[in-house]
Amino acid sequence: MPYKVARLKIVFLILVVLLTSCDNRFDLKPSCIEPPNSFEPSQSQSLFLELAFDQEFGQSTDRLRKWNNPINIFIDGNPSEEILNEIALVISELEALSTLIPISTVSTRAESNLILFLGDKEDYIALVEPNAAGIANGNSGFATIAWNTNNEIIRASACVDIVNFSGTQFIKHVVREELAQTLGLINDTENDPNSIFYQFTNSVTAYSNTDKEMIAFMLGDDLKPGMCKTEALEVLE
Repeated sequence: MPYKVARLKIVFLILVVLLTSCDNRFDLKPSCIEPPNSFEPSQSQSLFLELAFDQEFGQSTDRLRKWNNPINIFIDGNPSEEILNEIALVISELEALSTLIPISTVSTRAESNLILFLGDKEDYIALVEPNAAGIANGNSGFATIAWNTNNEIIRASACVDIVNFSGTQFIKHVVREELAQTLGLINDTENDPNSIFYQFTNSVTAYSNTDKEMIAFMLGDDLKPGMCKTEALEVLE
């Protein structure tokens, strides 16, 4: 059954340091203050902290990484017509949830800041993200994000391996999850079986109401790039 490998995936993170002047080297943000131990987040708050501040691979972040510019998606590879239709559906759903960030597809890679690659992972490594070499083996899909010193996501990519993994419903699941994770929701959860971000095996091919709430926060103006957890929690109340 293909769904037994649904959770074999990687979220790979790239830090892009952009210094516009020498003075920026000394423009350090104060350390974030963690929420008090006595604080009990709501289910929605807890899920958001898990998805946006924890990382599936690597260290957790103390500041929110979020898009602050239009997202231009280039679709690369050889997906079937049905999967292309699913991608268009997912993008339209993301656009509907966005109140700040325009999302559109573009016709060339040069115009894009987000590449959705559908094909063999080795081709993705060679053509899109060489830094993924050595960590992609056995994974059906994985995402990368890159951000600047203001914690603004400036580029991203996602790979959906349609060569070594099969099953239309399974591929639809991976497409939907990877696109959502390129928005900055870069972790999985063990606590919501109905979520597209669920850590374990599921066959979800639609965003749950909770997923939509998380995505809307990442595509809205209430949360800002660089926010600490305590600041984000105030918005999520």
